[in-house]
Amino acid sequence: MNRIPVYKILFLTIIVTLLSCTHNNGDIGPLFGQWKLTEILINDKPDQNYGGNIFFAFQNDVTNMRMVCEHNETIEKYGHWEQNGDILLLIYDDPNYLPLPETYFNTGVNTCEIITLNSKELILKRKSDNGTYTYKFKKW
Repeated sequence: MNRIPVYKILFLTIIVTLLSCTHNNGDIGPLFGQWKLTEILINDKPDQNYGGNIFFAFQNDVTNMRMVCEHNETIEKYGHWEQNGDILLLIYDDPNYLPLPETYFNTGVNTCEIITLNSKELILKRKSDNGTYTYKFKKW
C-alpha cells in the first residue's frame, strides 16, 4: 500500500491555508489590501501638517487605519466600510477606535466619493461642514 509521507501532507496543508486566508468571505476587488495615504488636500490645497505616515487596509468589511510614529511605534484604529458604486462609506462608530484626527474623518459615517480606484491608486473626496477633503492613496 502506498502511503503519502506526513511531511508532504503537512506542506500541502500549509500552502493551501496560506493561499486561502487572504480574502476572507470573498474577493472585494481592487480595494483589498494596504494603501499608503500619500496626500491630503483641504479645499484643493495640500495639508502642510500631514506627514505621509498613515496607512489604510481593507479586508472583508473591516478597515484598519494605522499611523506610523517615531521608532516605528504605531497607532491603529478600526472601522468598517461599505461600497455602493462610486460611494465609499468609512464608518468609525466604536468609541475605542475613533479615527485619527490627522485624517479629518468624523466619528460615525464618513461618505466619500471614489474619484479613482484601480490596482495602484485610490482617490477619495469627502465634503463636510469644514470644507472638501481629498485623500490620495498608493497601493502599498
